[in-house]
This record gives sequence, C-alpha cells and structure tokens, in this order.
Amino acid sequence: NSMAIFAGAGGVISECSASFNYADDSVIGVGGGGVINDCVAQNNSGRGFLAFSGSKLNGCRAFFNSGDGMFVNDGCSLQNCVAEYNRGVGIASGQGCTFNNCVAGFNGVGFYARIGSSLNNCTAQYNKDEGVRLFGGCSLIDSTISCNATNGVYAMDDNILCGNTIYS
Repeated sequence: NSMAIFAGAGGVISECSASFNYADDSVIGVGGGGVINDCVAQNNSGRGFLAFSGSKLNGCRAFFNSGDGMFVNDGCSLQNCVAEYNRGVGIASGQGCTFNNCVAGFNGVGFYARIGSSLNNCTAQYNKDEGVRLFGGCSLIDSTISCNATNGVYAMDDNILCGNTIYS
C-alpha cells in the first residue's frame, strides 16, 4: 500500500493537503496513537484518511475521494471533522471511537460506527444510503440527521439515541 503522507506510531501530521493522488488504500495516514490536525484530503483515489488505534483527528476535511472519507481503527477520536462527497462512507470507525462535532454529507453512508462508539453533536445529511449506521452499544447524542436516502439512523443491538433531531 502507498500513502501520500504517513507518520508512524505516535506521529503528528498538521496543516497538510493531499489532492489528486492515486493510492490503493489511503492518502493521509498515521500509526497508532498518532494525531492528524487540520489536514485536507480531496479528489484522491482510495480513502482520504486512515488512523490506527488510539489516534486523534482534529479539524480534518475529506472531499470527493473515491473510497471512504476517513477510516479510524479502535479507540480513536475525531473532533470537528468534515467528510463530504466521498463515494464510500464519510467517516467509518472501529470499536470504541468518539466523534464530536463532526459532519458527514453527500457520501455513500454518513457515519459507520462500530461497537461502543459515540457520536456527539454530529450532523449526517444528504447521504445516498443511511445517515448513521450503529453496530451495538453505541450512542448518538444531540445530533442532527436529515435528508438521507434510505434510513436516517440504522441501529443494531442496544444503542442509545438521545436528544437528536431526525427527519427525512
């Protein structure tokens, strides 16, 4: 696999942009426990961002990528991130991840949250399939889910949904 920008475990990537790259996997990535701040991945083949377990993405943007906008492994956190117009999932996670103030719009699926993940004050709008897909033990709190093509929220097994605005 090739990436345009990659930092190993514990690495930090800040204020970078990657556009029009060909990658069989992801364009901007960081190893376990790493941090990506205020970066943009747009118009790339493959995923925009990949973060290994325990990493953080802050203020990142993924637009018009041919795969997922962002994919993070177990125990990652995302703050103020935006994924729009990606062909795959806007923001997809492993288990036990946290999304705060994130936006996913005009993607295949907006958010794809694995077991034990939480979405707080997030927005999923105008996605081609579900706005949010929750896989058990997740929480969706104070979020806005609107105008998604199939389901606003597709929730499996013991999820908590509280204080949300959901409409078609």
